[in-house]
Amino acid sequence: MSIGMLAACSAIRVDHQSFAKGASSSINGDDDSADWYSLLNNFQVVPGKKLPGSLASGYFKDEAHQDGWGKLNVETTKNSSIPEGMSYWAAGYMEGYLSWHYMANFSANYFNLMFNTTDPTQFPPEVTEFVNQNYQWTVATANASASSDPYWHQVNMIIEQLDGLLAGYNAACAANSHPPMTAYEMLLVNLIGDINDIITATTSTDLSFQPQSRAELEKFLAEQGRCSGLIKLTPDYSDLFVSHTTWGSYSSMLRIYKRIKIDVASVQYGNEMLFSSYPGVLVSDDDFYMVHPSKLVVIETTNSIVNQTLYSLIKTDTVLYWIRNLVSNRLSDNGSTWVNTMMRYNSGTYNNQWMVVDYKLFTPFQPLLPNTLWIVEQMPGRFEMADVTIILQNGYWSSFNRPFFPSIYEAMGYDYYVQLYGNSMSYQLNPRALIFRRDQNNVQSLTDMMSIMTYNDWRSDPFSEGYPGNAIASRFDIKGGPAGPAGWFFHGTHGGIDSKLTSSQLVANFEAYAISGPTVTPDCPPFKWSDWPDIPHVGLPDEYNFDWVHMKL
Repeated sequence: MSIGMLAACSAIRVDHQSFAKGASSSINGDDDSADWYSLLNNFQVVPGKKLPGSLASGYFKDEAHQDGWGKLNVETTKNSSIPEGMSYWAAGYMEGYLSWHYMANFSANYFNLMFNTTDPTQFPPEVTEFVNQNYQWTVATANASASSDPYWHQVNMIIEQLDGLLAGYNAACAANSHPPMTAYEMLLVNLIGDINDIITATTSTDLSFQPQSRAELEKFLAEQGRCSGLIKLTPDYSDLFVSHTTWGSYSSMLRIYKRIKIDVASVQYGNEMLFSSYPGVLVSDDDFYMVHPSKLVVIETTNSIVNQTLYSLIKTDTVLYWIRNLVSNRLSDNGSTWVNTMMRYNSGTYNNQWMVVDYKLFTPFQPLLPNTLWIVEQMPGRFEMADVTIILQNGYWSSFNRPFFPSIYEAMGYDYYVQLYGNSMSYQLNPRALIFRRDQNNVQSLTDMMSIMTYNDWRSDPFSEGYPGNAIASRFDIKGGPAGPAGWFFHGTHGGIDSKLTSSQLVANFEAYAISGPTVTPDCPPFKWSDWPDIPHVGLPDEYNFDWVHMKL
């Protein structure tokens, strides 16, 4: 199949050229310091907000060089005469139009990092074939089932949003004499979470189990193992914090914090999301979401596949992570519904431990209610889920790229490597598990959460073993190494690239705090791209030494 076939394939569409004029707009909780724009029903973007006849309004703040984050706020017009597909398309259009310059830079870094080229005709044909087949299956199934199944209706709406994103981006590119993006390229950008597993599953010539050396395994986990998470209940039950530190490639540090509100009749629980994200990516991919009106907070950390035989279970007739994630956020009012929705049509790509906190069930100074914290762990071919509130009531839940459920842990290959290389691969005794267990008792405030989630004292902390990768916020760009076997060391532009957190009061106000860039501590000097000139970093600040930002979009 060709790239052109993907571009030609589409779901059932509203007619974007014949929509009747006359819609009204309503935007609440906006930022009066921003420059607002409206998308009119003739598909022109003009200055102003709440303009008569607008389909959506929004703003974008270009502040990545100021505090590490661009800020995007998009809200569609609530009007029953506007078809739902049009609302989703308009939301995507505004995002693509307003943040196009970030998207251009981010996609260049992303494609160079993934494929060592920005030319889509040079991307691996096996990847193109898989993506084409999966997209066509997804669209065909959604078209056939959307009228009877809310899940597939939302899949259709996500495709509308993606189409709008492409249209808005290309319109802005045309106005600025910049080359457009193809539908295939835009889809690949949104596969940022799925892509590593797709590449391995489609391009590997041998999917039998192949034991890795300690150095090989550590490099693999350093480059693909993503994130640290902590959910902390204060000792007196006065507050409940949720926090997340993203691990990833430093080339992806062109970041946008987003508030997206698509107010339509079919979505009762998740029409508004506040989340950390990337330019041109409709999901978070970190992931860190605050969802309204459901009052769910959703995070995850990645459980990378170290048993290569599992890649053979990845098929095209499944729904990829990025779509399942958005559908789950929009249709779920509680943790149980969220995890069950997320596991429908499990693709086996971007295999994570998902954590869903239901703040509707939290009352300060009162016992935790069942269903406050649900988790689910996914792998190719299976998943396991549970209400783990009974564990959280003891004070905390931590997450660190090791499967919690023994069946998942063993099937994904982690148990095998514990036998070879010891506790670094274990669930209970890996370095981050030890650090969280030791230090979480000191967390009683937002400031304490900020400290623990950016923690890296690799020179002095015995649990780090003299290695800057063994920390809550890793710094693999810093040279170092443990006292253990030679070769257990990776040096490259990967590590903790941000931290985010919220609390019960912040959730009530739909706010969060976030910090961008590799952690800066006495053991970790600010990261500078001038020290790594050959790594893709178009549009990124040279030095990362930012502070926490109050996200209230």
